[in-house]
Amino acid sequence: MSSLKLSFETGRKKLGQPVPDSNFESELNRGAPQTMQWYVPLMWLFQYFPVKAISVPLLKQTLTDSLESLAFNFSLSTSSSIGTTLIDAEYKANVPTSGARAKTCRWLDAAHCLALGSSHRPNRFDGLFMYNCVHARVMKSDQIVLPPEDLPKKWYNIVPDIPGGIPPPKEPGDGESRMDALKRRMVGECLKQEMSGSSWIDIPEEVRDLYIHAGRPRPLYRARRLEQRLGLKKARIYYKREDLSPTGSHKVNTALAQAYYAMKEGKMTLVTETGAGQWGTALSYAASMLGLKTVVFWVRAVYDWKPERKFLMQMYGSRVYASPSDQTTFGKSLLTKDPEHPGSLGIAVSEGLEYTDLAADRVYCLGSVLNHVLIHQSIIGLESIEQFKSVNDSPDVVIGCLGGGSNFGGVALPFLGEVLRKKRKCEFLAAQSEAAPNLVKGEYRYDFGDTAGHTPLMMMYTLGHETSMTPIKSDGLRYHAAAPIISALRSQGYVRAVAYPTDELLVFEAAKLFLETEGWLIAGESAHAVRAAIDEARRAEQKGEEKCILANISGHGFLDIDAYKTKVKVD
Repeated sequence: MSSLKLSFETGRKKLGQPVPDSNFESELNRGAPQTMQWYVPLMWLFQYFPVKAISVPLLKQTLTDSLESLAFNFSLSTSSSIGTTLIDAEYKANVPTSGARAKTCRWLDAAHCLALGSSHRPNRFDGLFMYNCVHARVMKSDQIVLPPEDLPKKWYNIVPDIPGGIPPPKEPGDGESRMDALKRRMVGECLKQEMSGSSWIDIPEEVRDLYIHAGRPRPLYRARRLEQRLGLKKARIYYKREDLSPTGSHKVNTALAQAYYAMKEGKMTLVTETGAGQWGTALSYAASMLGLKTVVFWVRAVYDWKPERKFLMQMYGSRVYASPSDQTTFGKSLLTKDPEHPGSLGIAVSEGLEYTDLAADRVYCLGSVLNHVLIHQSIIGLESIEQFKSVNDSPDVVIGCLGGGSNFGGVALPFLGEVLRKKRKCEFLAAQSEAAPNLVKGEYRYDFGDTAGHTPLMMMYTLGHETSMTPIKSDGLRYHAAAPIISALRSQGYVRAVAYPTDELLVFEAAKLFLETEGWLIAGESAHAVRAAIDEARRAEQKGEEKCILANISGHGFLDIDAYKTKVKVD
């Protein structure tokens, strides 16, 4: 019950029937609304809100010479335990010396007692007052925070906890070794983490400092206003605020880690792909923080309608190319066939890998799919676990949008690891677009991670690395395959998935409702998670089931206004 604020008004009020313990305790456990009130016996209330000491600042005129008309207000924040007998700071009258009520807590400090004067001191402190009723208003913040000192010191790697592990990557059998090529192209420390058999990986102090500078830990919110709009009685919705990063998404979590390791290895230029633009912006930010340069290959279909995000990357010092581009052999080949080619995330990955080979000081940083990316993103779920503990609640279902899997994996895998270790029960739901429903319609088989076939073959739910996919506004979800870790868990029945239509009307409708009720403008990708959370809550209500739902808000929508204009109607 830490940081719980109570305001009390005491008096001789008739109680009638006491509020049942089970109801009161249940309401507190699930998070009481800010204005909900109960009338309960003071002794009974103290069983739930014990304190070691109370100092009540009272003015002289607050008290009369009659205990029965005593009235005062006070607030407290505590997680400590206490006794229940009220005493004066200077003397004790008519208080039993044994039993539970003999335990003492401070009622008035000495200064206030002197100010009141002896003629106004109540002359009875035993059962009469203790069994009077208390009007209690429980005020709990919808924002649940962790202090910076509680930022996790280790990332979580779920692979050792997955029954049977995950199938290893394979060579395709033609051309150069793809594994050797990755060693040349990617950050060495990240590749070590990719193959790590350790469940916990230390977060370097320098990276922790960068996380804190970027605003971690991020808050968890209770969506009470959304719940009220939906008329929810059984379902509770929480959301994690990854949109509050400097660049507006969860991608900063792995961008800072990869940039730090690249710097330590002497690399000067970070090369990458981006779909919606969030990853490219995050890596540009991270490189800027560490004095590095960035080159970004951005899916052309999105590059053309997000000039503001392109400019933001450029302000961080990045060079940004529409993909397919004329910077690589593979890009030129696609443009020759179709000068207006819309591109895809797989194509952008191929170009980035090829471009990295052109200079020794370049290194490729991938924003999703690979194990080390999901390890870095585990900071999201690890924080969330501690935040739920602080409000004595626990999610029954964890939801995240999913393209390649970095956002979903970040919020879900720490919880899922506890499921695998038999520490909790929870479900996991990936919200996708029908433009790339890899978990819904994909095949679980070996496939390349990019369109040109530069990567090793990985065991994934895939639509095929050469599949053409319809451009959508939530382009961060338009990837042909799901991360190997998430694919393995899906194959074992631990992950469910749902895909929403490519017209995106349902998801942007949910985003607008979220804006109207919770006040936050979220990215189209995140809107898929909110849509899924609303659908889950409504199903629970229809069944009369209590359900606690956690949705991850992967990014803000401030640079997606043009998308909203095409999908949302306003008066």
